[in-house]
Amino acid sequence: MCYSFLTNAEEPTKQEDTKSVWHMPILKPNRGSVKNIQFYHFMKHVTTMGKKHIMLTFDMLDWDADGEIGFEEFYLMVCILLSSEHDVEETFICHHVLPVFELLDMDGSKTINLKEFKASGFLFNLKGSDFKKILNLFDITGDECLNLSEFQKFTMMCMDAKKEFKRKRGRLQRLMDVCTHFVKEDELHLLD
Repeated sequence: MCYSFLTNAEEPTKQEDTKSVWHMPILKPNRGSVKNIQFYHFMKHVTTMGKKHIMLTFDMLDWDADGEIGFEEFYLMVCILLSSEHDVEETFICHHVLPVFELLDMDGSKTINLKEFKASGFLFNLKGSDFKKILNLFDITGDECLNLSEFQKFTMMCMDAKKEFKRKRGRLQRLMDVCTHFVKEDELHLLD
């Protein structure tokens, strides 16, 4: 279950739930796989991605380059989309380091270079200057690429940073709650 790490109100996406999407008329899987045109129409329907990103995503998922993706690849994509929608990309990547690493390693070299990062970063809401910073911080071997070990260190740091951010945000919220308790309703606008 790739999305089982969600907590509270979010329901985890089970493979059974994704299978019902898999058999939607828009996909019409043939022999257990979906061709690029079917994938394109599905993604156009459920995302705001443009054609370039949709087709690149398909090519990244089509690991055996046969022009089709199976349920396993489709399921990975659904989980990535849900992690972005719920703003838990870091958690998803940390829990699924190997499949994400293999997805981003577009040339199969067992490393992720700057070009691959830039081309595929949109899947996880990574932006331009982020890639160079990531490489500068985590490229321990100095080859201007991230191997799996370096990528794992990056994902762990992301998780730690997100936890710290949530902790600080919680403290700030508690401080605001205390402040608003002692400030009169008509003076609250002064805090903005």
